Amino acid sequence: MVKQNKLASRKIHIPVFSPVDDFEYWNFIIKTENGEFIKVSFSINETFNVPIQSSVKFYYIDKDLNQHVETLCVESNKNQFSEIECDININDNYCIEYDDYYELNVLINRSGLCLKIEALEQSDLSDNKGIVSQNLVGTKFLGWAYPFVKSKCQGTLICNGVKTEIKGEGTMLHCWGNDYIGKELECLITGEIYLDNQSCLYFIMIRDTHVEANLIVKQEGKILRYIKDYESNDFDIKIKNQRKYRDMYYPVDINISRPGEINFDLNILKEFSQNKNTPSSLKSTLHFNAIGEYSIDYQNLNYQGTSILDLYLF
Repeated sequence: MVKQNKLASRKIHIPVFSPVDDFEYWNFIIKTENGEFIKVSFSINETFNVPIQSSVKFYYIDKDLNQHVETLCVESNKNQFSEIECDININDNYCIEYDDYYELNVLINRSGLCLKIEALEQSDLSDNKGIVSQNLVGTKFLGWAYPFVKSKCQGTLICNGVKTEIKGEGTMLHCWGNDYIGKELECLITGEIYLDNQSCLYFIMIRDTHVEANLIVKQEGKILRYIKDYESNDFDIKIKNQRKYRDMYYPVDINISRPGEINFDLNILKEFSQNKNTPSSLKSTLHFNAIGEYSIDYQNLNYQGTSILDLYLF
């Protein structure tokens, strides 16, 4: 499905200047029509050491909430990265960007996918318009971007050598920088849900003394933020229930609301076994995939469903 000659025609680089700090990764998250979840992650700097390691991670969560994981980690000088577009080749596992769609081709230990992702609404990343966050402090920076709000996906899922044709919807997260968001955090929960032609991103941060959150609604290329931290008070956050892992607590039943405008409930149904490799920007102690059940009231409409999310404990 993927055209290798397109990747070969691009200017290639390894965008890591400091192996101790620099990172870049791309996450593709797909929910199939049958209620399955798939996550594919390409990461440039996996270990913060030399030789620089790049990785491909494939996660498949079936309808019964069982998780299948495959990971490949190899030296970066054996891989290819486009300088401009999202064109990646890690040991013959590909992400290729065209004008209005992406193609993924991943196969690790007889599991992976071959998928076409057609962007239904792309974000305008020019002049940082579609970038959710880019913090610049001296020589430190961290950027998060969602290149498209929503997409439709079609292709082949491969699990233990068994092929299944799938359809669904998906999103993509691009993160880069040399700083990380795990500093002074105890827990981070982040994920995305779809609201027809919109999407809602959430970042819930548990600190020693208080709880912070970013609730971001993306609609027709625009970003609407609701922020709760020391300096702003846009909405209320309530933690209704917690669970314990080792000596660490984390919320599993959360409500975020602003009267008359938005009400968001998130209930974590299941956390999966600890992932062996953590996204580089976080440097967290533990990283889990999880499935959450949500309900959101927004613009006089109610949306309910399940979504995949990331849980980090520090």
